[in-house]
Formats: sequence, C-alpha cells, structure tokens
Amino acid sequence: MTRRREEVKQIKTSVGTCSITDEESMVVTLVKDSDFEEHGQIFQSTGVSIKSLTLKSSPDATKEPDWNCEQAKQFSLDIASLLPNLESVTFHNFGMHSDSIPIHLLTSMIQTSEARLKSFHLNCVCLLGSHKEIEEWASAIQRQKHLEYFRISYCGFSTTVPSSCTLHPIIKALSSLPNLKSLELWSYAEGRLGTLRDHSLSRLLQNSKTLTALHVEGFTLGDEIVSKLATAIRDNTCLQKLDLHILKEASSGTLKLAKALRHNNTLQALEIFLSNSSDAPTADRTSQPQQTTSGKEFLPLVARALSSNHNKSLQDLRIHCYQKVTQVEEEAFAQMLETNHTLEFLYLSGYEGDYRPKIEYFLHWNRRGRRPGVLQQKLCQRVAHKKSSQIKAKEHGNSEDYNNHAQRKHKQRQERLNRR
Repeated sequence: MTRRREEVKQIKTSVGTCSITDEESMVVTLVKDSDFEEHGQIFQSTGVSIKSLTLKSSPDATKEPDWNCEQAKQFSLDIASLLPNLESVTFHNFGMHSDSIPIHLLTSMIQTSEARLKSFHLNCVCLLGSHKEIEEWASAIQRQKHLEYFRISYCGFSTTVPSSCTLHPIIKALSSLPNLKSLELWSYAEGRLGTLRDHSLSRLLQNSKTLTALHVEGFTLGDEIVSKLATAIRDNTCLQKLDLHILKEASSGTLKLAKALRHNNTLQALEIFLSNSSDAPTADRTSQPQQTTSGKEFLPLVARALSSNHNKSLQDLRIHCYQKVTQVEEEAFAQMLETNHTLEFLYLSGYEGDYRPKIEYFLHWNRRGRRPGVLQQKLCQRVAHKKSSQIKAKEHGNSEDYNNHAQRKHKQRQERLNRR
C-alpha cells in the first residue's frame, strides 16, 4: 500500500516564504514590512481555495515586521476580503521579541471577513491594546457563529497594556457561540493575560452545550472562582477534557471540585495542578512543606468520587502537587480501583509506596478492557468445577477413569475456546 504524498508549492518572495499544501493550506513567513504587500498579491491569485492560513515569524524569532505600519493594516483587510473560504487562522510567534500585535488588527480581520471561521489560534503572541479594543474584538468573535476552536496558547499582553485589561469580554462572547468545542486560555506568565476574578468561566460551562475541552493555565484562581467552577462542572453534561493549572489560594474550592466528580458522568480526562499558598517549596530542600488540611482531604475525596457507584466516565486523571502522595492516599486509590473499571491512566505526584503495584495492576487490566472482577469470578468458577469433579469421582466406582474422562472433556472445552 503506497502512502500518498502531499504536494507542497513554495513561493519565495524577496524576504519571506509562502508554502501552499494541496491548494487549501497556506503557511506564510513574515520577516519584514514589505512581506505584507507581497503576500497580499499572492492572496489575489490563490486565495479563493485557501481554507487554512498560518502566519509565523522567522525561524530565529529575531526578525519580525512592524505590525503598526500601514502595510499591516492593509494585509489584515486582504485576509478578510481575498480569502472567502478561510476556516482556520493561526498566528505563531509574534511580538515576543519586538513590536506586539495590535488587537484592532485581529478585530478588523474577523469583523470584515465573509468566511466562516471554525478555528482561531494565537500561539506565542504578545498583544497590544486597550480595554475598549478587547471589547470590540469580543464583539467580532461573537459574530462568528461557526467558530469551534479558540486557543490562546502561551500568550500575554504587552507591558504597556493597563493591568485592568482582562479576557472577560472574550470569554463572555465565546459563551454565546452555538458550536464552540474547545477553549484554551494559557498565559505564558502569571497575570500576563490579566486576572479571572469574575465568574465568566463558570457561566461559560453553564451556558455552552457543545464545549468538550477546556484548558486554563497561567491564572490565579481563587477559592470563590474554583467553587463556582466546581458547581458548573457538577452540572455539566458535555465537557470531556478539563485542564486546570495553578489553583492558588483555593482550599474549600478544591474540595468542592473533588466532590463534583461524584456527579459528573461525561468528563473523560482531568488534569489539575494544585498548589496552595502554603504548599510552595521552601528554600531548604531537605525540609518538607507542611500539607494543609484541604490538601490532605482532596485526594481521598477524589478517590471516593471515582468509585464504581459514582463516576463511570473518567479515563485519564493527572494530579500535580508539591507534596508527595502519602501511603494513606495511595491506599484510597488502590481500594477505588478494585471497583472502578473505567480509569486507565493515573498520575499522582511521586507515588512510590507499597500500593503502587496494586494500582498499576488494576490500571493495566482496565486498559486491556478486562475487569479484575470478571477474572476473579472465572477463577472461582474453575475452583467450584474442580470440587464438583472430585465429588462426582467419589460417587463412581472407578474414580481414576472418571478423572481421565473429565480431564479430556476439560481439554476439549479449552481447545474450542482457544479456537474462538
């Protein structure tokens, strides 16, 4: 069977490069200001068939165009007008070493476009703008009713952006979209994309009926925020993957999050980076940080919530924290896996205790789709069959002949099962 090779057409300009794959995907490398005008001309000849557009800086990430020039404004309008079938837009590695990307360019690109965008991704991008420009960007996003994937990965606001600017208008706009499937908000440093002090995330989980994946990283999530998220997760019926990183200043909120897993039966993958303020590593590495009361209760609560009588959907669980898992917590997860037949992967920070072999054993059989309870039941059936054969052998005169006959019958049954 031959593998189909994708045809890639390279269009080299005087300073940048444009790659077109299968006449549907275009990757544009922008190095200088003149690239904007040259690639705008390329859009006029090939833009009708383009569905995926990726804009990236030079490989060494030191040469970037000036996004505040007039050519950049015209370039954003060219994308909106000359690519009518565009479905996916990606910005990669801009503004981290030089001038930031003005938010109003993203607004004009989306607002004036007639295309039905399904994916919008900013990766390693530094943004520049005011609170009013963020609200205008949110209004433009709200009009994209076909948007399914919205990702801000390892991004941040410029240092000149006021500290009061947040992503709340963006999250509010996304909560009204009827087809949103995946949302990623990832700040490259804590506070670089503002704060999440209101309940916009919890309202998003409550309102959206299509969101299946949520990733939040680089934000300080307080106790009240996590509590509202726990309530939304408990009642949510569509979310399948959840990544929550850096849950600081949260004690009772994390306990509510653990209890929420008892009632949620759609979540399949959960990753939590848990670090309370008192859990931070000390300067002396030999001294162990004291574990808070909420930290001691969190893991056992999660284990009880994942018993077979409650959660039956979670397959992948990863919990990161500064403290190593205690033997009591390992025992709680080992007991949970005796009845839980769904969980296939489990990561706990530094669990190397006596219960790890038992945990790995049950996870192994869960991944193979064979339940340890069924295996134990078959073993009991074989033992009962052996005892029954011994009793019948005593009732017959020639027990040796009967035993040989029983062994042949058993061997024939095993061969039939193996052939199946």
